[in-house]
Amino acid sequence: MLKNIRNKIKHILGNETNSSILTLLSGSTLSSLIALAMLPVITRIYSPETLGVFYFAVSLSLTISPAIAFRYEMAVVLSKARTAANNVWFLSLFLITINTLFLSLLVLLSTLLDYKLLGQSSSIIAIAVIFTFLNGVTLLNQQMLASFADFSRIAQNNLAKTASYSILAVILGYLSNSFEMLALAHATAMVLVIYLALKGKWKLINVRISRLRIKYAAKRFDKFPKINTLSVFLNNLSLYLPVFMITKFFTLEDVGFFMLATRIVEVPYRVLMDSFRGVYYKHASHAFHANELKASYLSMLKKLIIVGLPVTLGLFVFSELLIVTLFSEEWKRAIPFIYLLLGFKFFQLLYNPLASTLVILEKQHFILILVTVSLVFRFFIMLIFNETVFELLTAFVISSAFFYVLYNLVIFTMVKKQKPSIKP
Repeated sequence: MLKNIRNKIKHILGNETNSSILTLLSGSTLSSLIALAMLPVITRIYSPETLGVFYFAVSLSLTISPAIAFRYEMAVVLSKARTAANNVWFLSLFLITINTLFLSLLVLLSTLLDYKLLGQSSSIIAIAVIFTFLNGVTLLNQQMLASFADFSRIAQNNLAKTASYSILAVILGYLSNSFEMLALAHATAMVLVIYLALKGKWKLINVRISRLRIKYAAKRFDKFPKINTLSVFLNNLSLYLPVFMITKFFTLEDVGFFMLATRIVEVPYRVLMDSFRGVYYKHASHAFHANELKASYLSMLKKLIIVGLPVTLGLFVFSELLIVTLFSEEWKRAIPFIYLLLGFKFFQLLYNPLASTLVILEKQHFILILVTVSLVFRFFIMLIFNETVFELLTAFVISSAFFYVLYNLVIFTMVKKQKPSIKP
């Protein structure tokens, strides 16, 4: 029976990419199931407010970390030669380190001046900076592994990260159910993943590295820091804007309920987005050089719709039962958030794996324009409609869905301009 299901999934996904997608999908599914299974335990150990503080720190780090290397890590996969990819990797690591030191100095200065950055204590911001560095290196290593087409290692690392964080969060929580214990569990899990990514690969990437080659790589891919970095930062800011807006207008306890809703809804969608995104970027890069990017884009969009619709409907039907059955009474306040986030996640699924298409086309300036308009639009909509948390999130979901549809229309307009390859 399982073999028949696997064969059917392979038939739906197609012949070219099914092996890589299924590899990432299986690893991400297992890690997400572990996270979901441990979530009821974690929510019984830590209060909504404590989890709200933790989610604020994680959201801040996830807003900054994808841009901390000025997006040069994306060029690791785009580099045709192994030597070029290796030098881009070292360039990215250098930028991550320098930018982390700069952020640390800002936190130190705010502490000396007794100034609260983003309205939070310096200790919370400092931990967010540590998360930023570790997540930046993790993202860099994912691109490195993708350049080796080692998707099984990526899947294994995701599993190790989720399992180690969940176990440590529970163990440390019984010692002290504080924000610091959650932070320690999260940081330890990321350090483990970084080690696992470099294990066996260090000798392969630490080859033919020179200052001249690094400078050449920085110049060759200079569109990433000039345009793509700002667009990615603004996009992540718009993505985590609800966390910052809820923190501003409501309470960290509300952030905790929003966190639970996000984690439950995000489990299946994150599995799909992580699996499809890594594979699509690799294969779409090759499709671009073969003048077959349009076919690759449309094929992936179709797969996302086929997989995304039943997932969304299933969660809509069973999410309330899941909350009532597995979580304590106080967490029922998260149920309305879940219903709202389902619409947001479905449209995000149709956008996230395909967003790199404009990067492959080197049309980063379009990304910057779209993301800037989206951020401004989302911010003012949420600024106007914020009488309640529910109203604020409704404004966020509607404005986000509009942006994701518009983004895909722009991608389709760009890829259909590419002429089909002429076979001899």
